[in-house]
Order: sequence, then C-alpha cells, then structure tokens
Amino acid sequence: MKTKLKIVIFLSLINLLEGYGQTGTRFGITFGPSAGQVQASLTLNDILLRYKVGIAFEQQFTRNFALASELNYSRQGSRYTSTNGYVSDKYITAIDYISLPVLLRFRAKNERGFVEAGGQVGYLVSANSYHSSDKEKTFSVMQHTNKIDVGITGGVGYRLGSHVAVDLRYYYGMQPIRQNYTAPLPKLEFLLITELRSCITEYGHSIYSIIFSH
Repeated sequence: MKTKLKIVIFLSLINLLEGYGQTGTRFGITFGPSAGQVQASLTLNDILLRYKVGIAFEQQFTRNFALASELNYSRQGSRYTSTNGYVSDKYITAIDYISLPVLLRFRAKNERGFVEAGGQVGYLVSANSYHSSDKEKTFSVMQHTNKIDVGITGGVGYRLGSHVAVDLRYYYGMQPIRQNYTAPLPKLEFLLITELRSCITEYGHSIYSIIFSH
C-alpha cells in the first residue's frame, strides 16, 4: 500500500514539474472600451461608453491556470434621463479610477479560450457631473463619492498566440459609490440620488511584449 502511495506521489510530482515547464511571466499593455452603468436601488441607469488603458501582467503556473492582473486608468460612469414637462435631458456622471483587477484564469489543455474570475479595487481620481444640454456647467461630485471602490469581476477570453489576449469582462461593485446625495437638475429642480453601485462591461485587448519563461 505504501509503495503504491509513493508511486502516485512520484507521478504527481513529475506531472507538476512538467506543468511548470510550460510556465512563464508576461508583461504588456491593455486597453479597450467599457460600457458603464450605475445601479440605483433595483434599477440600472443608461449606459455610458468610456474606456480603460493600463499595464498588464500574467503569471502562468501550469498549462491550465494563470494569475492575471492589471493596473488601469479606468474611465467609468453612467447616464440618467431626466424629464421636465416636455423637455428631457441627460444627467451624466463621469467617474475615473486607478483600478487594480486580479483574476485567476483557467483554460482546458491545448485550448486557446479561457474563463477568468476575481476581484478589483479602485482608487478615485476624478468625479464630475453635467447635463448634456449644458456641458460647460460641469460640477465636481468628488466630496460625495467614496474614494475606494471594491467589487467582483469575471468573464471569458481568447488567446491569440503568445503575445495577445482578448477578453470580455463584467464588473459589479460591492460597496456604494456614494450615499444619499441631492444633485441639481436644470431649472432649479433637484434629483435625490440614493445608494449607487458600479456595473461595468469591458472589452479588453492585452498585448504582452515582454515574456520571461522559466
């Protein structure tokens, strides 16, 4: 029995070492568009199209598993349609973060496609609101916005050779962007904004220009 156990352990170690023979560390850049929404209570505001850009890192542990991380300048936000009589206007909130997603990637043996899941933390850089009918009157909402944004993220992707990977990701904020806050609307009206959370769909390109294999 002990002999069989030793054989199983030995074969497992060989398999693990073979997997590490396929490992490597990749560095590069990442960029892509994002479609941001803000969840207020049980409703989602309109989509606001923005983008992210940053640096990418990936550590391949075995043939199947890798740890991916990015440091991004992430432009987020949402749109809200307000109506005053027969006139409708768009109330736009633009929020920028320095974001750090960390994801575990899994792909089946010899397959280019992968799934990924993990968490993300962001630090607030800028937060402004304005109306589409009067973009010159932009006002800061930094004092009403939480400095730290934390949430979960996941998606699917596809590897195009050794240097390029594309993925489609969804992010959901786990803590409020801001608490109850009264925002000015046109013609001296006001909108009470309740607890808000980020919901973002991102499409990214990661180009790994530096690869270290070991």
